[in-house]
Amino acid sequence: MANFPFKISLIQEKGNMTIKEIAKKAGVSNMTVSNVINGKSKKVSKATAEKINKIIKETHYAPNLNARSLLSPSSKIIAVFVPLFEKQKRTNLFLNPYLSEMIGIFEEYFREKGYYSMLRSIDTVDSICSFIDNWNLDGAIMVYPYLEKEIYILKKEIKIPLVYMDFYNTDFDGLTINIEDKKGTYLSTKYLIELGHKKIAFVGNYYNNHLVTARYEGYKQALSEAAIPINENYIYNVFPDYNSGIIAGRDIAKKRQITAVVTTADFSASGVIEGARDMGFSIPKDLSVTGYDNTLLSSLSYPKLTTVDQHIDKKAKFAAELLIDRISGKNELNQHLILDVDLVKRGSTSKPRKDS
Repeated sequence: MANFPFKISLIQEKGNMTIKEIAKKAGVSNMTVSNVINGKSKKVSKATAEKINKIIKETHYAPNLNARSLLSPSSKIIAVFVPLFEKQKRTNLFLNPYLSEMIGIFEEYFREKGYYSMLRSIDTVDSICSFIDNWNLDGAIMVYPYLEKEIYILKKEIKIPLVYMDFYNTDFDGLTINIEDKKGTYLSTKYLIELGHKKIAFVGNYYNNHLVTARYEGYKQALSEAAIPINENYIYNVFPDYNSGIIAGRDIAKKRQITAVVTTADFSASGVIEGARDMGFSIPKDLSVTGYDNTLLSSLSYPKLTTVDQHIDKKAKFAAELLIDRISGKNELNQHLILDVDLVKRGSTSKPRKDS
């Protein structure tokens, strides 16, 4: 066995006590113990509550949350569903900085409100329905749902409150949170044009993807307003992840005529930068690159990434508040919130190289 420079202390469990056993040890009724555990201490004297809490602490008692979720009308459990694209089925979802930040905000907010968060990746509506059937959820959030037809089926099938993020259909009768996606890439592309760039590439899988299609439209609009024609050789319809970005960055560097790149995710932009550097490019001297999301990654990269800030913290909190309000019955109206975006200018962009 390896010798560690520190001691590992183990907590000796004293058995899985039941409420009945705690009540017997405290000399009170089962209902009194249940009231203390569920925070209804007003019905119990201070001395009795302290006595029960001391026994709970000494015995490391933990309630059976699974049993409680099946028996109680409120389980205090909220699910976060993340649609799993074919390309992602063998990847770690938390490697995506946008998802990591979003889920972290959800977990913190729900925890503060007394709820437990459950994360589940899904690829079909059936898998969602099956999950809901097996857990007594109070509500759920779905992050960028792409199964549009199936979503309407899901809306009819489930009865719990559900907030859809980045679901682009104004006819949808539900709770949705979106951002000005088109505006974001319009701003980043226009900024590159103002710097003097004319040969600007686009990296993002806009085919059959409403969210990225909107961002592609923003890119096209900025070019059109500047009378710069679309060059199909500058369009990279690839998944917005790090590895795909590297491949695109290498190809862009090989072509040499491209001087700037608009991406649809900071994760993708980081890959583009790495790929271009592999081919001897200096950023932003040889290639300017813009991201999208303004994740923590954008401020930690070198150079710091010029990116579209979609205010992830505000977006996630709006979604969480909307869901909690619906669960508590405070708001029965269906809402479609669209949040604004801003361009954050940093060191990954500059004027084009002189030979361009």
